[in-house]
Amino acid sequence: MPDAFDAPTIELLADRLQTLATQAYDAGDPLYADLLDTNAKQLIAESPFHQTFPDDISCAARIVASIVTLSPHPVDGIHHIHELAYLLHRCGAALDIRFHYVHGPRSDQLAIGIEDARADRLIRAGQRRTRHGHGYSLFTGLYPKPDMLGDLSAARAAAILQQAQDTPQFAFELATSILFLRDDWDYYGKGEISPVDEIACRRALTATADRISQALSLLRQLGLHEPSPLLPTTHKLTGA
Repeated sequence: MPDAFDAPTIELLADRLQTLATQAYDAGDPLYADLLDTNAKQLIAESPFHQTFPDDISCAARIVASIVTLSPHPVDGIHHIHELAYLLHRCGAALDIRFHYVHGPRSDQLAIGIEDARADRLIRAGQRRTRHGHGYSLFTGLYPKPDMLGDLSAARAAAILQQAQDTPQFAFELATSILFLRDDWDYYGKGEISPVDEIACRRALTATADRISQALSLLRQLGLHEPSPLLPTTHKLTGA
């Protein structure tokens, strides 16, 4: 008979409670859904198996787990973790990881850290599908909230994550891409071509004028916007 008091069993029970919470929301009973969701989080928070990070986890896995745990909502998709990590890094977290550009800021260290965090049971990855049938991972944390995320306090990191997740998804992706191209990537024509116009060319279907405005608004709110001829306070796309 399997042990009823171990980490996998507790995680399975919490996952079932969260599934019931989602079903209750869909059925129009938010009070019952909130109760189920609270019980699921409490089950993990009070578990003796999920109180402190293991001593031997990698720096990248710790960063990933901290981002997912401090996020006010489940983190939807692997690339979103990379973009949130870059934003936190630029907001003062000073993370000890390197980023490069592939349709947005990406990190090979974080890619490994995500796999390590899953293998070490620091995060849970549920599978979801978009309305078009495409699959993606929805990440939730399995450990209590850390006191710090890099050089940021947990409270400050959580506030930044809240602002990021309150921003429409495509606008958020554009914000991190604009920031990365402006400060960390030597694209062809840099110094003459605005990073906004560069992103508009690279992501023509995504970079609408409204989304660009939302992206620049997020950068201003976080103190990352530097008005200049290459990144003005407001922006009208070339040819718009």
